[in-house]
Amino acid sequence: MKKVIVILLIATLACKNEPNTTEKVQPIEVVEDTAKELKIAMNFKTDKADEFRLMLNNVEVDEFQRKNIHIIEKVAPTSGSDEMTASFGANNISKTLHINLGNKEEKSIEISAVQISYGQNSLAVDGSNLSEYFSMNKYVDFDSVSQTIKTKRIDGKHIPTIILKRKHINSLMQ
Repeated sequence: MKKVIVILLIATLACKNEPNTTEKVQPIEVVEDTAKELKIAMNFKTDKADEFRLMLNNVEVDEFQRKNIHIIEKVAPTSGSDEMTASFGANNISKTLHINLGNKEEKSIEISAVQISYGQNSLAVDGSNLSEYFSMNKYVDFDSVSQTIKTKRIDGKHIPTIILKRKHINSLMQ
């Protein structure tokens, strides 16, 4: 009889009849932080084959490191317009953006448009207002009427470069 009472007592305690409490699961909102990416598209034509370089210098990695990103594209002489596009990767931006127009030989380049975007911000530059957006070094002569760049050698050196002005980089970074 003791065994039956012990079994009934265990069965009673094991089969406790409490109301089911279910926790309400709240959905977790995943907020995607879309990484901004610097993209450049340049429409141009040139009369000589060379290598153009898009250079983003002093990109901050962390408080102790900086990096340079250079995108090199071989260009061929064209009678029509050619397009060069470059993407610098997520969250890579700096205060210096250089476009090197090739070091091999002197040439003429007609830039018809440059489209630069970073996240939601973008700049559209056409050949007529190229000098408003870009500074040009001493190896570059820009004719605003024909919208043509002519590169030149000085003291045996040939480093034609156009540099995006700081105020326009700042407007992209906002």
